[in-house]
Amino acid sequence: MKQRITKQQWLERLAEQEQSGLTVAAFCRSKNISAKNFYNHARKARLSTQQPPAFVRARAASNVPAPSAITLLHGKSQLNLTASVSPQWLASLLLALP
Repeated sequence: MKQRITKQQWLERLAEQEQSGLTVAAFCRSKNISAKNFYNHARKARLSTQQPPAFVRARAASNVPAPSAITLLHGKSQLNLTASVSPQWLASLLLALP
């Protein structure tokens, strides 16, 4: 029965392959592991070390006047709406456009 390789052991093997100068295929043959499994663990290691995107706090400018009308351009068409139009209706309209 094959013994399971821990996450730490995979990280060590990934580093060992980089330092060996061997191709992934040659390294995997020498360690008797599948290249598919090696690449899968390399991808997981890469994803786990990436930082999540940073969020920036946004504030609405208080000195900007609210628009009195909204103009939508779609192809050669133009639609003028009052600013009091329902956001839900406007979202439904935009989703319905081809």
